[in-house]
Amino acid sequence: VHLGSCLKDLGQYAEARAAFHEALALDPLLQEAHHLLGFCHFKLGDFQDAVHSFEQAIELDPGFSTPFGMAARCYAARQALGSVVDADWEKAEIRRLSSRVSAIGRDDALALCWAGYAMVYVCREYDVGAALTDQALAINPNLAAGWTNRGVISSFLGQYETAILQLSEALRLNPKDPESFRPESFIAVAHFILGRYDQALVWAARSQASQSTWMPALRVS
Repeated sequence: VHLGSCLKDLGQYAEARAAFHEALALDPLLQEAHHLLGFCHFKLGDFQDAVHSFEQAIELDPGFSTPFGMAARCYAARQALGSVVDADWEKAEIRRLSSRVSAIGRDDALALCWAGYAMVYVCREYDVGAALTDQALAINPNLAAGWTNRGVISSFLGQYETAILQLSEALRLNPKDPESFRPESFIAVAHFILGRYDQALVWAARSQASQSTWMPALRVS
């Protein structure tokens, strides 16, 4: 597990995935290995496998809230890519996962911020999603993913100036984030809607420089 964790932290997700598979072959009850394997699957775009790994982690430790939030994130990612199989079932599943995060993860900022994001992005439950994400940031105001997700939620609510501030805070906290294209793209969208087209194009170009197929940036450019 230690080797896989080190490889994951280095961004070598395929190698880390192989290391976690080896660890689980020796001991299939390693809850941490299942959880981290799910993270690697997600980073590699294997969302269904990621959900399965997070479910395994939950089965082994139902009191550990992070896999609930991360599984919700997987369903949101599927929605973004248009790969939803059963929309009604996935919405219900996100609500179930988010409810468990609310119940057992009151101090788990990561789980809260992703559960909140999924509630807004997929279920369109804006008040619930915003509250979960605000709770995450109250626990950990230095969580860049939390500020990104809060900025996206503000964009959905039409609060574009606020969204720009929140998304900029995410970039300040984690300027080397491999997923910086997310806040950059939504800054571009906010500027575009506010009529600042030159700034919108600049931010869209930044987003596309690291993820050329990311749709929010493509829509602006």
